[in-house]
Amino acid sequence: MAASRMAHGAVRSWLILKNHGLRHFLDRDGVLNEDRGYAYRPEQIRWIPGAAEAIRMLKGRGYFVFVVTSQAGIARGLYDATDVQALHVWTNEKLSRRGTRIDNFRFSPYHPDYDHGDYCHLAH
Repeated sequence: MAASRMAHGAVRSWLILKNHGLRHFLDRDGVLNEDRGYAYRPEQIRWIPGAAEAIRMLKGRGYFVFVVTSQAGIARGLYDATDVQALHVWTNEKLSRRGTRIDNFRFSPYHPDYDHGDYCHLAH
């Protein structure tokens, strides 16, 4: 059921994007925050210097800022989609204090070595 909601959300997001002219897609780990391996809790996040300012600059130039991220820790059983979604809410709360925000977050929970048919259909 969660996979179905994610797919529906992706379609809805695509329709939203279709109506926006400028869009910028960012990875999360290693772009916005240091890639410390399977981060899913706020205390694990260390921001990349200048990340919030870069997002604010893009937003100021009229871009819709979209984060796409691979979250194979879900397939590995390290955390679940709710944890990732909560971290993204927290991320926008932190960014709003810096005068900016991410317009939408999307993630893939797939990992080829740990999937038992739950997410492989989302990896295409």
